Amino acid sequence: MIQQRNFWMVLLLSIVTCGIYGYYYVYTMTRDLNQIVGEQKIDPALAVLLTIVTCGIYTYIWYYQYGNYIQEVAQANEVKVFENGTSYLLWLDQL
Repeated sequence: MIQQRNFWMVLLLSIVTCGIYGYYYVYTMTRDLNQIVGEQKIDPALAVLLTIVTCGIYTYIWYYQYGNYIQEVAQANEVKVFENGTSYLLWLDQL
């Protein structure tokens, strides 16, 4: 079962753990998204490794790719989703 996450709790835990929780968040979100769609778009461990190696730059790529992917899957299932990868990047930039 996929766990719901509270934005404020994720933010608080990221601050308290000096960003380490952010890596865990990328891992679990990648795993959960792969589970929802029934295919592995990218390995969760690889997503975390790329985030670490690129000093966080990959996180922006990850949000963009998965934002677009969520929209594609929603449209295939006839669910209206107005946000895409660009929307996620704009929201991420505001944090």
